[in-house]
Amino acid sequence: MLITLAFALTRMLVKRTWLAAMIAGLVVAFVAVSQAGTEYLLLNALFAPAVAAVDMGVLVGFGMFALMTTFLTNYIVMQGGMTADFSRLYAPTGLWLMALVAAAAAFGLLRVSRRRTAIREV
Repeated sequence: MLITLAFALTRMLVKRTWLAAMIAGLVVAFVAVSQAGTEYLLLNALFAPAVAAVDMGVLVGFGMFALMTTFLTNYIVMQGGMTADFSRLYAPTGLWLMALVAAAAAFGLLRVSRRRTAIREV
């Protein structure tokens, strides 16, 4: 919600969508630094702008509902145990979570492609 508020306020001030997205993205990048979960400054410095760019791109390009879906997907992936070692106890949980995310992405892609085809036929 902070991202949307920052974007809306800067959009009112500068009157240009992508300039407001860049400014709000810089502000949000400072918040995203804490999400990296590492002590390496360079990794945090690379992670924060990447997360802010994705968030602002989704907000500007697709809207608030898509941004909330992005947050939900991020939360699911971060809370689940992810591993490449399938002998670990939590490996099946990570595989199911990734299958859920992939299924949701495939469903969204199919919905969008069908809608665009239907619009072109009209």
